[in-house]
Formats: sequence, C-alpha cells, structure tokens
Amino acid sequence: TIIHRVSVTCSMSFGGMVLQVYTVDTKNETAVREIVRFILSMSNTSSYLPYEFTQKGMLERIGLYVLHQNFCDGENIAINKKATASSHFGDHSAQQAIDGVVTSETCYWSEPSVSSWWELDLGVDVAISKIRITNTFEWIVAKSWNVFIVPFEISLLNSFGKTVNSKTFKDESLFYLWESIHNRARYIRIDTLQYTAPRYMVLCNVEVYGVNETRKLTWPHPSLMVIEHSKPGQSCVEACSVKQMTCEHGYFPLINNAKVLFDKSNCSDFKKINDKYLDMLPAVLTLRDRTNGYPAGMCLATDIILLYSCVGKRQGYQRLCPCRRYRTDQVALPVKHL
Repeated sequence: TIIHRVSVTCSMSFGGMVLQVYTVDTKNETAVREIVRFILSMSNTSSYLPYEFTQKGMLERIGLYVLHQNFCDGENIAINKKATASSHFGDHSAQQAIDGVVTSETCYWSEPSVSSWWELDLGVDVAISKIRITNTFEWIVAKSWNVFIVPFEISLLNSFGKTVNSKTFKDESLFYLWESIHNRARYIRIDTLQYTAPRYMVLCNVEVYGVNETRKLTWPHPSLMVIEHSKPGQSCVEACSVKQMTCEHGYFPLINNAKVLFDKSNCSDFKKINDKYLDMLPAVLTLRDRTNGYPAGMCLATDIILLYSCVGKRQGYQRLCPCRRYRTDQVALPVKHL
C-alpha cells in the first residue's frame, strides 16, 4: 500500500551513505504514519544528524564566536572635532560639549531662545553606529533652571549637507541614546523644537561612536576571502555555492568601494548611492536600470551598511560577492580559523 502513497524522489550518496528522500502528502495523516513505520522497519538504515547541529558542533561554533567577539563601544570620534552653535552663554562654548571633560562645569550653554541649534563637524563622512547625549547631570538643577532640551531633533547630514537620518526625542531625561544607526554622515546637528518661551540649550557631553568596520573583520580573517562575480540576476549565496563556498556577510565592507569594483569589474563609471531598495550592491550593471536611470557598465556601491546582503539579487545586476571556504559539516566556520 505504501508504494501508492509515497515515492522515492531522490537517491544519492553522501559521506559513504545512500540517502533516500520520500515525498508524502502531509495532510494525509494515514500516509505519514505509514511512511514513518516503513522507514523505521528498514533494517539497513540509521539516523543522520549533521555535525554542526550536534552538541559538540554547536558548542564549537559558539566558543569561536565568543572568542572573536568584541563587546566594546569603540572610540568616541566626536572628541575635539569642530563644533558650532546658534549662540553661547558666557564661556560655555559649543566646543565644551565635545572636549572629553565630563563634568557639570564644562557644558555648552546657549543664550535663552525659543529656537537653538548645535552642530558637530566630523571632517569626513563616517559610518555612525551610536550617539549618546548627556543633557545635564542633576535632575533638580535641570528642573529648577528648566534646561531640559526636549523636544529636540538629532539630524545626520552627509558632506553635501543632505539629511540621511533623524530622530526626535520628547521625554525629559538627563541622558539620551540613539543606537543602531548605521548611516554615513559628516555633520551631527541638534535642534530644539517648539519652545513656547526662551530657554537655555544645555549639552554637557555629546559622544559619537563610529562603526569600526576593520575591527569586525579580524575573524574570519580577510585573507580567507575569495571574490567572485555572480551571474546577472543571481544572488551571492548562489554564486558562492556554485564554487563550493559560502557568502561571508562580514566581508562586504572590504569590497564596497570604487577601488575593488574597478579592479574586479569592467566599470565605465562608479557611484555610491543611498537607496534603501537596492540590497544587491556592490554590483556592476549589465543592463540599463530604467527605474533609477543608471547606465549599463556603471558600478554601484551602497552607502547604507544595513543593506549588505548575501541574498539580494535583481535582473541586470552582476554582484561582486565575498565568498570563503568552510569546514565540512560546519558551514559557519572558515576552513582555517585564526
């Protein structure tokens, strides 16, 4: 009876074993029970669990992840950069918010106003991960002097002065934190909003943390990267798999630039774009992108770090893929872990 309900859809040799795959209608409970009984009754079969899913394989993987993890914030890149403001009160200049001295005596104060702003210039576009603001250190002082800066808006602007991201804060607090930003920006601007009467703008400390891309690439080591081209319309998962490799997401910062694209692809031109719908970059166009107006032959890189993707694909886009070889039965680990 079983032969009428299930069929052998695949038979292959794997690791010295012959694997058989049976197809069964899972909505037919009788057929499911019968095929399970049939498989269990076979005397020449044994269960198979890939090594990476065994206890030993999972512990090995977790151990290496923890060993190579970096839990530090990194460096505050705002210290001693250039700061300007709409005004300043007495000796409390805009620069005091980023002087690295974290005390209540070294804060920036504006003149009382219904609209104040403070701006930081990092000098160049930087990949930003987190911004932390200390409004003031004492709740009683903040209340009595009415120096809470809320409501206020933080804006990130690139070198061309274009806003790439922003966030509004409305609740009274001594400290404010904006995490998981992952945008490139040169200017950090803070604007007070909707003041009905003149108030001081006070910033005791502004910290900006960049995405240290090279720090994240110490493992798997960059020397293990193999750059491959996908076929047009093919994902990096597919392109790497054809060569018996896996796509390594952590390598994308190394190839998302003009130098690598010109070295590895036949580029007629290059552009780094801020398009949240293009998750297949870096890539070279084999056909003209009529939607966005990019010509064939142009190489594109993304300015949005969160769009790095191994699975993204689109017709007319030939991806540049960061592949690496992996250990047998342990795809998550490189052939040689350092």
